[in-house]
Amino acid sequence: MRAVLYRNLEQGFVASELTDLHGQVNQADLFAPLIAEVQRTHRELQKTINSGSDSAAGSETFDAIPLLGGKVICLAYCWWGAHARTWSRC
Repeated sequence: MRAVLYRNLEQGFVASELTDLHGQVNQADLFAPLIAEVQRTHRELQKTINSGSDSAAGSETFDAIPLLGGKVICLAYCWWGAHARTWSRC
């Protein structure tokens, strides 16, 4: 499981604003459609992101939680994710 933070400081998607414990997230562009949807709806969202040719090994399911500031402005999104293989062991 990992936590990812997207700082929503500009219009549109900015890959460098998507970070985790180790810094900028690799393949940040995979998150762009999900971030766009949360920016539009301002609601929690759960989606699976597939990276790589092996969809089972390269898929992570994320829960996006908008972090709202004053006047319902979304300041950031917190993403909690886990690889599919982690869930299959439960």
